[in-house]
Amino acid sequence: MSRKIRTPEAFADATGAEKSEAGQLLSKHTPKRPRSAMSLYAKPGHKRAARMLGYALTIGTSTGWSGFVTVASVWLTDAERAALAFSALKTLPPGAAADTFNAAFAGSGWPVAALGDPVAEASFWVDHAGPEERRAYLVTIFNTLSQRDRFDFLNYVHGEAA
Repeated sequence: MSRKIRTPEAFADATGAEKSEAGQLLSKHTPKRPRSAMSLYAKPGHKRAARMLGYALTIGTSTGWSGFVTVASVWLTDAERAALAFSALKTLPPGAAADTFNAAFAGSGWPVAALGDPVAEASFWVDHAGPEERRAYLVTIFNTLSQRDRFDFLNYVHGEAA
């Protein structure tokens, strides 16, 4: 088991050596790194949401943003999420802000897999579509399937349910 030794005193204690004058001076005059205001005063839920926002921005994928939606829904109040949405929309040009708002509340539109992985795009769409949209697309797609594809789909669904 590895033990980290961070101060001259700890090193001296661990090795049985006497504390040197230099070690004593260093320990007395080396300031400890102060903790950030966020770590000291932020609520735990705010820390989680901020960390997840950082992850979503860093990886920039639909999975990352879906994760942020989940974390924000759990750890932030309605008022906090509304303030966050308002602030984000205010950073956009009016047309882009309107498009963003409409995309969030007028449904997700249709699934698009232009250049990416169709399964990932479908998963992202499902995460943002409402129940009515999902049912409408499911029934419509099912009705357009061939007899064989319907049979395979139903077998798959029954196998998953078991």
